[in-house]
Amino acid sequence: MWFPGPVLFRIGPIPINTLGASVALATLFGLWLINREAKRQGIQADYMVEFAIYCVLGGVLGARLWFVLFKWPYYAAHPAEIFMVWDGGTGNTRWHSRRYFSRNLAR
Repeated sequence: MWFPGPVLFRIGPIPINTLGASVALATLFGLWLINREAKRQGIQADYMVEFAIYCVLGGVLGARLWFVLFKWPYYAAHPAEIFMVWDGGTGNTRWHSRRYFSRNLAR
């Protein structure tokens, strides 16, 4: 099983790693900022927070889709593993995209 970064602590058998904790804290901070700014500008904060939550979910699903597409020969042979989101996807996406764009845009 792949876990990015060192494990900060465990909740039972579930390890909480540095990348996951950082992303969770950044997401919560972003939601707090959206809520505060929406109230300041007179926008209904509930709509903005709901939109932000959909954006976070879309980002996670999009990162997994990107990961699966870059490793399609493997996932074509093992389709049940496409939904194993705990087995990589978000951390490796930056590496794959940087590698892809450096190869294809450097021409």
